[in-house]
Amino acid sequence: MAALQLVPQISLRNILFTTDFSGYAERALPYAVGLARHYGATVFVAHAIPPEPRHAIPLEPMPSELDELRFCAQRTMDTFVRSAPLAGVRYEVVLQKGATEIVFQEMVKKHGIDLVVIATHGRAGLKKLLLGSVAEEIFRSVSCPVLAIGPDVKRNEIAGGKLRQLLYACDLSAASLQALPYALGLAVHYGARLSCVHVIEEITALPLYYRDQVLRDARQELEKQVPSNAGLSREPQSIVVTGEPAEKILELARDLDAGLIVMGARHQGSARLMAHLPWACAHQVVCHAGCPVLTVRAGPQ
Repeated sequence: MAALQLVPQISLRNILFTTDFSGYAERALPYAVGLARHYGATVFVAHAIPPEPRHAIPLEPMPSELDELRFCAQRTMDTFVRSAPLAGVRYEVVLQKGATEIVFQEMVKKHGIDLVVIATHGRAGLKKLLLGSVAEEIFRSVSCPVLAIGPDVKRNEIAGGKLRQLLYACDLSAASLQALPYALGLAVHYGARLSCVHVIEEITALPLYYRDQVLRDARQELEKQVPSNAGLSREPQSIVVTGEPAEKILELARDLDAGLIVMGARHQGSARLMAHLPWACAHQVVCHAGCPVLTVRAGPQ
């Protein structure tokens, strides 16, 4: 009896697109819309209204009809939606007042969000990270996967409903392996070529024989991760290289002409602090990738 095809099932029914009404945010919307069209999802167009400043004497909450911040946000959102490329997709507008990291976590839970789409600023060198304060908070705090559109993104295949080449960055940790179903599922649904990449940081101190053995073992372990009956249209490619992980992932994504990078993001205690540490590989890739980056957040290791 022939083996059943194991087609990875990923759910993208509800997509949260976050906007601060800037040009950066507008660049990310077509990717949310492209995925929504492909999966038949609903797009939640969301904005977090800044909370009121604290007062020495607590004041009663202002009625919504008299809340000037909310009124201005609603008016700006109405203008944004009228000009946004949302034709052909279901969408809902969500406005909520409060701290960014709390507001978007609540939205994810309340609306059953499967994916968050954000734009990032990435205004720094490879060793210094700055995604923009809103993106940083969302990137590390929400429980669902995040699709980040950085300032260097030129590839717009997903926005157009296509994906030819997908790069899955795997360090063989629990965090990166949680991203594998998304890499497989997207590759299957789009008919994309899947390239699995593992970067070993430093083995030059080892004798040549042992270096070769380490590379062979890593390749075998990487090849085990993709089921033989995953339903891919083409044989997946396994690549093991040595070097600095973020730099190599970005280099291979350029060489392969990848339309999407998928990788895990480890859970951290402080989103704002961890976003600026030099070994935050996922942040480095998001800041400088020429294509969108899908990060799947793992729990505490």
